Formats: sequence, C-alpha cells, structure tokens
Amino acid sequence: MSFLKFDAGFWRRMRFYGFGFLLGCLVVSVITKGRACRMPSTLKQEELYTQPIEFLNDSSCKLQCRGITENEIKEVLKNGNVDYSRSNVHAKPFARYTVEGSSNNGKLICVLADDCDTITKIISAIEVNNKTDTCKCN
Repeated sequence: MSFLKFDAGFWRRMRFYGFGFLLGCLVVSVITKGRACRMPSTLKQEELYTQPIEFLNDSSCKLQCRGITENEIKEVLKNGNVDYSRSNVHAKPFARYTVEGSSNNGKLICVLADDCDTITKIISAIEVNNKTDTCKCN
C-alpha cells in the first residue's frame, strides 16, 4: 500500500496545476463573456433579417393578394426558423432559403427569400394554414 502515499513534491505540483487551471478558466471566461454559442440556422436567420429587404414586383402582388403585410414578413424573418430541408443553399446565383414563423397576429407564414450578398430578396410568402390560394399573380 505504499503506492497510495504521496510525498510533499506531489502536493506542491498539484497546487501549481490547480492554480494554473483556475487561472486559465478565469482568462477563458473573461475572453468569452457575453458571447453565446449560436447555431448556423440562427446566424443565417439573423443575416436575412438585418440585411436590407427588397420585394420583387411579382412578390408584392402575391403579398397583397394573400393579405400578408411587409411587417409580417419582417417579423417572420426576425423570429422564424430557417427550414434547411426546403431551402436550396447551393442555388445559383444566390442561395434560396425558406423561413417559417408566426406573425404577431398569429398567422403562420412561410417566406421564400434569396440571400443576395447584402440584400434579402423576397420571392414569395404564403400563409400556411390557408388551404385555398386564389392569387392569380405570375
């Protein structure tokens, strides 16, 4: 049982190790303070919302026809979720994203948008719960 005995040098090394470990933890916590770990979909959704938003001519017609306002589109881009299973991130010339979310008045809206370098171009938007779409826009 002599292998369970630790000499004074061992305890001295453990104190140095413990001090260094605590100092390292303190430095890491100071450096990363205020930063949160975010998922890629959250980063893309934030990018789509913060960029200037441009509505294409036919998308404006579709929005009016379906009773969806520009403010509702902005709310969905701000608070919605990017659906990567229905998005085409490798589309040329610009990636196309599908964002789903609820507006403040309770509409569940699906937005189709292109991420054009520094502009978010709205292609289309539909209200998910609305089963009949009578819009005749091209």
